[in-house]
Amino acid sequence: MNKNRFIHFIRRAFADAWLAILSTFFVSFIHEYWYIGMPLLVVVKTRLMAAFLRTLYGLYRDEFTFLVTRKRNNYTLREYIICNTLSSLIYNGPTYLIILYVSGASPSNTLVAVRNVLILSIFLGVFYGLFLDFFRNLFDVTIPKILGKVLKLVFQK
Repeated sequence: MNKNRFIHFIRRAFADAWLAILSTFFVSFIHEYWYIGMPLLVVVKTRLMAAFLRTLYGLYRDEFTFLVTRKRNNYTLREYIICNTLSSLIYNGPTYLIILYVSGASPSNTLVAVRNVLILSIFLGVFYGLFLDFFRNLFDVTIPKILGKVLKLVFQK
């Protein structure tokens, strides 16, 4: 691996980790603690495991999108929406189930939490993908061309 590709990989991993930590500890903590009613210790365990696994989601999503579209960074908005939604559903459900099982959540809490995450993944998978690409853009990582066009429209003077 040459030096530029390695630096790009490190930047992408750092951006993914930063967003994973933000989303995991703020959004998911509130969901698990107040809405589902999990004990605080279980919530902390799940969030620590999820922060690491959520970082891997960015790499998974990129490869999933490439396998579906056979394109890198040059897909349509429809392909972007479909791939983000499907990759979020396929990755989040099983991963979250494993995290809750390992951290010792009760079976009733686990079922409610996984059901909610799957429902949220349908609606929020695209938005997490947009935020992920936005954070990668902040860390100077190559982003999909369609997102570049959207950012230009939004932030155009």
